Amino acid sequence: MSLKLVQEFAAFLDNNRYDEASHLLAEDCDYHYFEGNYKGSKNIINIYLQNDLESKKIFDEMTYSSNVEEMSDGNYKINFTDKIRKGHLHHEFHSYQIIKCNSNLIVGIEHCDIPGEIDALRMFYSRARSQKIDLP
Repeated sequence: MSLKLVQEFAAFLDNNRYDEASHLLAEDCDYHYFEGNYKGSKNIINIYLQNDLESKKIFDEMTYSSNVEEMSDGNYKINFTDKIRKGHLHHEFHSYQIIKCNSNLIVGIEHCDIPGEIDALRMFYSRARSQKIDLP
């Protein structure tokens, strides 16, 4: 049951279906991110939503995909791939999250950045901002 739950959660996030994803989180779910700790399903879903909205302001196109792995400790790992386009340049950004579940809801999320990914994204954005875009 939990594997399917996490797969559904990841699929909802990939398709910007935040309301549906929120129903898979416990009301007191914890989210740990380098910026801080957050609690509550509404706060957590708002993080995903705001990240998507901010990305759409910066980049011309964003496509999200993910896959879920079951871990030996009973938790799950969602591997995220964000395909980004700015002008004529493309980039893939990778991260993952460790998901903890009870019998029917997600109770904990730990966001993990992969070393070098944030720097590569910043370099991509810097290159993309300085590129000349040919208009039709």
